[in-house]
Amino acid sequence: MNLTELLALLEIDEPADFDYVETFAELVENDEEIPEEVLCELFQETDPDVISELIDSYFSEITQILDEPEICETLDSVRYALMALIEDDDDQSIYRFGEELARFHEWYCFDSHVRASIIGEENERSFCLRDAVTQKRLEKIEGEEYVFDFTDCLDYELDDFILDMASVSRERAEENGSDDLMDNGYVYDDEGSVL
Repeated sequence: MNLTELLALLEIDEPADFDYVETFAELVENDEEIPEEVLCELFQETDPDVISELIDSYFSEITQILDEPEICETLDSVRYALMALIEDDDDQSIYRFGEELARFHEWYCFDSHVRASIIGEENERSFCLRDAVTQKRLEKIEGEEYVFDFTDCLDYELDDFILDMASVSRERAEENGSDDLMDNGYVYDDEGSVL
């Protein structure tokens, strides 16, 4: 996949148009393999502050949906690591961001394993974490409630350097107050763009 193909997949004309939460969701939830160098090429042409806010918003939503402390802690580590990398001025950070985002996408959509069973039934199913999030979203619509076991998803590793950056990013977010974009002066337009 090249940048032109990725832009077509995301239904945007140019990297500067990457300012919707839905676009970030499409990026990390799709079934295509996206090379990290193409991600770097994409994000070199975007506004780091906007991307950081989109990351924060997306991860806030999925952790609220999952509402399980251990997996939410894992996802928060990824969230703050990605935010720190995209916000960092170092020339190498965009490449580390592309690498980490590609690795997260691979894990989130393919390599992670969540065990689940419908309440009252013994049959167990297995989902990737992305599909477990989708299933949690559908519970209210379909009326089937699952019990999820995220134990096998808790081994996502970030190196010490990135964890240190994530820690600083988390502290900064906590100093600024709420994690919710709506509480920090951002609003959504009718199409879901952060303004």
